[in-house]
Amino acid sequence: MTTKQTDRVLIRKFGEDGIQLFDEIEAQLKELVIEAAEVPYRGANALEFKTKCATHAVNFAGQCSRIMQAISAVVTENTTYIAQALGGEPITLEPPAIAVEMPSIDADTSVEMAESAPLVTLRGSVQSRCDAVEAAFNENMSNLQALGNEGWIGPEYDETLGEVSRLTTSIVEEVNQTRTVMMTDISQQLQALGME
Repeated sequence: MTTKQTDRVLIRKFGEDGIQLFDEIEAQLKELVIEAAEVPYRGANALEFKTKCATHAVNFAGQCSRIMQAISAVVTENTTYIAQALGGEPITLEPPAIAVEMPSIDADTSVEMAESAPLVTLRGSVQSRCDAVEAAFNENMSNLQALGNEGWIGPEYDETLGEVSRLTTSIVEEVNQTRTVMMTDISQQLQALGME
């Protein structure tokens, strides 16, 4: 016997919680880009380094945005399908689109200046911001798993859970890769400057 159920209140709550998590992800990513672009470090090598770090962060933000849109699309499509099949109205979940752009980077290379503390702080910030993004995606996944207890039951839920799990695994891998690349770049820069 197959049971199918959608609870609009619980599904909308999942959507609202998801939007809050996605807003948190966006805030973390924007700060990461700004911190990478504005780290107090000047000169030709600094310009190249900051451009590289900020580009990594912007590309990561774009990937996070695509995953959030994909998660929303699969949940919306499958909840709407079953809700309408049961005689209900469409269910729409709309995450915010992340708008993280490449900031301007101080291009003045006439003065070279480097201190270890801001670069070490940036490395710690990369770690904590990536951790926060990963935690938010994992919390969204946990919320979807909890929704399956009473809010949404049936094969469409199972299909959605599998797809969102795949998307979440994909973005967590991207978080880990971005964290590693950016922290390695910072460590290598500190080593090149003889500060580590």
